[in-house]
Amino acid sequence: MRIGKHPLGIGVYLFDYRPEFQQQYGYGRQFGVMVDEVETVAPQAVSISSIGRKVVDYESLGIWQFDVGQPEKICGVPTTAESRSKSK
Repeated sequence: MRIGKHPLGIGVYLFDYRPEFQQQYGYGRQFGVMVDEVETVAPQAVSISSIGRKVVDYESLGIWQFDVGQPEKICGVPTTAESRSKSK
């Protein structure tokens, strides 16, 4: 689910890993960006992991601290929740 937009124009998402990936990557709601979107605007933030998967260096995008329970406070990245509250 897209919850906002990073200043570089890429989407910011909440998602759940598919069951076959949960043990390796995490259970429950996750926060992130899509690697294919990042590659188009910040290719230096994408690398290849030791198992051949593309990974994002979140710190290079300025995303280094966040709370999934309060997505409106994700390191200054405007989220849908924040946008709604400002428009009221």
